[in-house]
Parts: sequence; C-alpha cells; structure tokens
Amino acid sequence: MKNTQKPRQTFNYSKFQNKPLVANKNFKKNNNRDKQYFHSHPKHRNDDYDDFEDFDDDEEFGSFKNIERINRRNETAYGRKHKSAKNIKPANVCVIANFRSPTFTGRVGTAILEAAKNQNLMFAGSERRSYAWQKEFALPESVSKTLEQPDVSKSRCYVSPLNSFSQEHAGPQDTWIASFDPMNPDMAQLKRLHRAGLVVVPSEKHAQACKKAGIKAQNIKIAPIPVNTEIFNPKAVCPSEYFNKKDYFRIITSGNPLNRKGLEDVLAAYLKEFKPTEKVELIIKLTHMPKIKKDYAYEVLDFRKKLGALNSMFAKVTVIDNTMSDSDYAGLLASADVYAAGNMAFNSAVSVREAVACGLHIIGADYLNSISNLPMNTIIPVKTTEYEMPKGELYADSPSIKVKKLDSQGLSYAMRRAFNSKDSLRGRKAGIAASFKNTITWDELARLVQPKPKEENQG
Repeated sequence: MKNTQKPRQTFNYSKFQNKPLVANKNFKKNNNRDKQYFHSHPKHRNDDYDDFEDFDDDEEFGSFKNIERINRRNETAYGRKHKSAKNIKPANVCVIANFRSPTFTGRVGTAILEAAKNQNLMFAGSERRSYAWQKEFALPESVSKTLEQPDVSKSRCYVSPLNSFSQEHAGPQDTWIASFDPMNPDMAQLKRLHRAGLVVVPSEKHAQACKKAGIKAQNIKIAPIPVNTEIFNPKAVCPSEYFNKKDYFRIITSGNPLNRKGLEDVLAAYLKEFKPTEKVELIIKLTHMPKIKKDYAYEVLDFRKKLGALNSMFAKVTVIDNTMSDSDYAGLLASADVYAAGNMAFNSAVSVREAVACGLHIIGADYLNSISNLPMNTIIPVKTTEYEMPKGELYADSPSIKVKKLDSQGLSYAMRRAFNSKDSLRGRKAGIAASFKNTITWDELARLVQPKPKEENQG
C-alpha cells in the first residue's frame, strides 16, 4: 500500500543566520529613529529586565546585550505602529529619560511630565534604562501611567547627559535638555546637537561651549535646573535610622561611584583632617556600590574595599547605598551642615542646587558658582589643578580629557574651616535656603519644550 502521508517539514534556520530581526518589512523605514531602545509597557516591564545585572550595560549609554532584539519587539508591539495607537491622539512631545534614576535625567524627566500633567499639556513618555537605573525607585502615579501609554508623538524631548543615549540624534523638531562638563567639553559629543531645534542648557558656560561647537545661538536656551523646594528645604525630615542623635557636625556628599564624582578624594581628605575623637561625621550617599564583576574603568573599583576597611581608628563615616525617595534624601541633606562636592567634572550640578535649597553651604571647586547659578557666599571655594583623565575613565569610551581636580590639601582645609564655623553655618541655613531662587519653574520648562505652532515658528 502506498504511503500517502506527507513527509515531515523541517525548518531551515540557516538562511536566517546573521540576519537582523525585523518584525515587518516597513519596520526599518518607520522606526529607524528609535529602534535600539525600549518602550516601557507593563506587559514587558519586567520579563526581559528582571535581573538587570545580567546585562552588559555601558556607563550612561543605555546599551545592553540583546537590547536591539528586545526593543524591536516592543516597538512593534507597543510603539507608534501598534494598532492601539490609532485610537490615541498624538502627544505634542515625548519626553525621553532614564526616569527611575535619582540623577539629572530622572529628576528632570519626571518633573517635566508632572508639570505637563498639571497644565493639561499633551506629553508622552518613553523610558531609557541606563547607568544608575533603579528598579525600586518609585515614580509618581501620573508619570507611571504616562509611561504605560504607547509613544505616539509629534516630536521628542531628550533629557540626558550627552554621553548617554549615544545612538540617539535629535532632529529639527526635537529638543535636547543636555548636561555636560562646560569647563572641558567633548566637542565630538556636542556636535550631536547640531540638528536639534532647541538645546536647553543649565548655564551661560554651557551655552558658550555649545556656540563654540557650532550650534546656532537662536537654538540655545539657558535654564538652570529647577529644584522642588516643597521637598528640598531645611525643614525636610531626616529618616529615623539616620537621625543625628549625638549632634555630630555632618559633612555630606552624594552621587554615583564614578571617578569624576571625586568621592574618593572627599573621603581621603576627611580621614586625613579629622581624628576619631572629634564629633564629626562624613555621610556618603551612593546610588549603588561599584559593580566589581563589571570592571568599569570609569567607576572607583576599589571604593568598596576602602569603605570596608573603615573602623573605630578613623573619624566616623556613614555609607548609605540603598534606594531613597526624594523626600528621604531631602531629609538627609537637611540633617547635614555642609555639602562636599568633590567633582572633577560637573554636568548639571543639580545635586549641589538641591543641597543649597536645604540650606547647606557647598565645599567645592572655585569655578562652581559660574556653572550652578547659586546665591552669593554659599560656596567655600577650593582651588583646582588640571588633571588628565585617561581614556575611558570619565565615561564609557571617553577620550583622554583634561578635568579640574580639587587640591587635596585645600579640600582638607575647607572641611576644617567649616567645622570650626559650625555654629555660624547652622545659624545661616534658613537664610541660605531663602536666598535660593529658581530662575525658571518646572511649568515654564514644560511649556518651553512644547513645540510651537507652525504659524508661530514661521513668524
């Protein structure tokens, strides 16, 4: 009897090897601008990123192993071409930021979406997961809901340091709220802003660097980063576990464990200057401990070992590396007496501005006031010396670049000077906070990045 059963079909994988994953024939044409990044949606928020440490993430670039495959799938499913987008009125602008981060990009991106919501402006949001992204970082409910919606927008507003989102390039209809070191800018990075319709920078120094890079003056807007003074103020309540019960003089510093933050220099100067018998405490608030397994050249790799070696033979040091809400962090700042900014390079100086809003004087570089727009007499200046950071140590794939490093002896002296004037510093906290003023509000910044009507542009 003849066998009429058809032979089993086998799938030939060979012809698909080494070819890109493309969801449909129009994908590349329609989604080229965003194809490398993840569009947030509750269905996929955790399934590919549950174990964030498993991904090979570059410093502030947001590039991961397999991220192109993941983002192609999600863009097709929940991006601009998703069928549900047909029923959604396009937003005026989509804010792109690393929202779950206590850094510049998260602070600004979240605040703009909240301000847009309060003014009934039609803004969308798209999340980028880059360095300092924290899964536990809580977002306001309105921002979380915005990020759940498909990205259907007419233009984009990128919020990031220039060395982040390295594959993104703003177009004439887009805005870039940028941060970078204006004292020694990377001109190759600045040239990525040439086509942007609007470039928003924190200070005149930043604007001068942009002009030097060839960006048109009419496309540059100076807007010092606003601070929410309802949260950051001298009356903010410190979390009970960090309450200053023994009335120590508190020096606080904060940031990522990056070389450019100068946390190691602050620690060394403090331990050199103070004895364990003195009533003084250094608080180091980290976003996270250095990732030893990753071996990042731009992180202070032996910082964990140095912190672990601290004992009663040294002056008191408290290290905090857990995720904190803005209100708890503000309370921690308010409980301190002075903020030590050891940075070798400042991008936006937002952490310094938040500290001043809480009434703190700043121990920092002698040029700091020129890039941070702070009230007069709030900085205890420290002289700087020129230092050349080797390739890859400022940020991932950074060129060898000159930075301004705090003089170690000057830093120790500034700490001692602050300690000897503790009564005066404490008495002036309310006055310092009152003198801090936002030159632009979050509502105004949200309206600034909203695209102008065509007839207004033409006029």
